[in-house]
Amino acid sequence: MLVEFNEKNTIKLLEDYYSLVGVGIGLYDQNYQPLYLVPEKGKSFCQLIRENPEVMKACRKCDMDAFKIAEKTKDIYIYKCHMGLYEAVAPVLDEEVVVGFIMIGQVLSDVSINTQWERVENKCKNYDLVGESYKDYFYTLERMSIKKIEAVTNIMLACAAYIWFKKIVHVQRGSLFFRIDTFIKENLENELTQEVICKKINIGRTTLYNCLKRNVSMSLTNYIMKLRLEKARELLERTDLKVRDVALKVGIADYNYFSRVFKKRYEITPREFRLKISK
Repeated sequence: MLVEFNEKNTIKLLEDYYSLVGVGIGLYDQNYQPLYLVPEKGKSFCQLIRENPEVMKACRKCDMDAFKIAEKTKDIYIYKCHMGLYEAVAPVLDEEVVVGFIMIGQVLSDVSINTQWERVENKCKNYDLVGESYKDYFYTLERMSIKKIEAVTNIMLACAAYIWFKKIVHVQRGSLFFRIDTFIKENLENELTQEVICKKINIGRTTLYNCLKRNVSMSLTNYIMKLRLEKARELLERTDLKVRDVALKVGIADYNYFSRVFKKRYEITPREFRLKISK
């Protein structure tokens, strides 16, 4: 699936949001990579602390976790990052398919800023971030009541819907990855090898490898297993099929192996999962 955003209209929308709300906002692609950020220039508290590689790693993990939750729920997700700042992310949807994300941050609550700085200062010290500049930049962060934070995130969600409504995003569903992904999902019950997929889609092995690497950053084997386990979980939730039959439905004939890989991914066996959701 090829997704393209109208650059001019996208930046205008983000700039209007920033002018109105005063909170940084960005548009990200399906792979959680930034496309457009407003404001684009100028140093902030987060930019300053992210110069530390360990902080950058922790921040990136927070972002990734938030993107995945928003992608799974297809709804807005408000959270506190590892440094205690409020952030939010919302999916951009096209016919219930996530084609990108809008993220805002970083915001403080309206409780005493000195109290909030004391907490963050201790976190900074854990990364050897010491100096008045950190405090100076921290004190420039926007402060809001929880009610206002919810309001600005709801406006962000409206922006995400506006992108689709005004056709600021163009989705080309006939792309190579979309054809590969569709074929795999429609044939989970069958044998899915590199040879089978390449022959069906009429592409070479290198093209298949590069397409998956670019779109999902996974090998073919791992991606197929991911889709099989996601489908198995869905069948366990929505049908009365026996666990063994669910395994066969997603193309895994060995029940014991199915149980092991399911537990490895979801930290619970298929039978335990079925019992848990039936309570």
